[in-house]
Amino acid sequence: MKYKRSFSYDIIASVDTLCHVAGIPLYDVYQDSWSGIQAFEKGVPLLREMTGQINLQIPYTTPVVKYGHLHELGLLLQFPKDGQVAPVHQSLSLDDVERLIESVDFTDVIESRTTLFREQLAYLNNMRKVLKDRVFWGWQWEGPITSVWALMGMGFFTAFYDEPEKMQKVLVKMAYSISAYIDLYARLDEVSPVDPFPDHGRLSDDLAAMLSPEFWEDYVVPSWSACFDQALASRKVHCEGLVKEHLPYLEKMGVTNFDSGISQKLNPDIIQSQIPMIPYTWRLGSFHYQDMTIQDVMQFIYHSAAAGVSNIFTIFEPIMCNAITIDKVEAFINAAEKVEDLFDSASIQQNCSETLASLTDINWCWNNWTGYMP
Repeated sequence: MKYKRSFSYDIIASVDTLCHVAGIPLYDVYQDSWSGIQAFEKGVPLLREMTGQINLQIPYTTPVVKYGHLHELGLLLQFPKDGQVAPVHQSLSLDDVERLIESVDFTDVIESRTTLFREQLAYLNNMRKVLKDRVFWGWQWEGPITSVWALMGMGFFTAFYDEPEKMQKVLVKMAYSISAYIDLYARLDEVSPVDPFPDHGRLSDDLAAMLSPEFWEDYVVPSWSACFDQALASRKVHCEGLVKEHLPYLEKMGVTNFDSGISQKLNPDIIQSQIPMIPYTWRLGSFHYQDMTIQDVMQFIYHSAAAGVSNIFTIFEPIMCNAITIDKVEAFINAAEKVEDLFDSASIQQNCSETLASLTDINWCWNNWTGYMP
């Protein structure tokens, strides 16, 4: 079947980078909305001056903490002096997790929410009063697999063997709890469909990659499907660390967009061979640039496009704030725009193949690409 493919690219700045260039401690931004506002008011012009002509996307957001839902279930959080928020893992039993899920009602009024929830909502409102741009709310959620793991710790992995039916039940209950939280989030964020940065409506559930593909039919498919059916407008997924045997389950669930993140055992050729009809994004990590030449970066783009990638992106992070890396990002953009123009002007996918073949270096391939440069 002939069809017209699309191709796009994104260069996205993180709040960490704004703090870096503005000299504002990340810890202060997590704690205080005024510091968050200053990170954008001071950091954005400094970063744009540094990056010059780069078409840099800078989403305005409260600090992104993907444990908002879990904190409502009782998970404690650590706010380090220099780093991102981390969960304090618990060691609950499956029965404990089930009782916890059933005890928290997300239809309750705001006054019944945790102190951090109310503080983060006030943070959002403060930013929206000062900043004119759309401000995303960072007080978010993880997927059901990651959420149950965070509450159980290492006992999570043995429970699949000790209490398989109970685990199936609890994972679906967790999915419904997440869905109820998303409904509350959407009402307070005043958006529909739900599209918070950085995942823009994707179900993010990295710990699902820790389960063998043989476990997905009984555990991942039912719990993810419950989230899709209940709260998310589209079946989009972010999951890092998958192997090729996981990928057919995405098609089985009707996933419409896949973000593999940084996955050590995948590359575009593998993804295309397993799920050729699912559009997917592919990331060039900030740390990759350190070991790549300008030609490497351009070949990364051309080979990705040739293998069927629909979107390529980079998160512009603090280690990229130097002239050498900025030159490489400019090469990323030049190559991506060349491919974008090619696809925009092509009537069908086959029209692009010959041109892409002329751009790709046959000596540059995915065989040595592991997601992490050696």
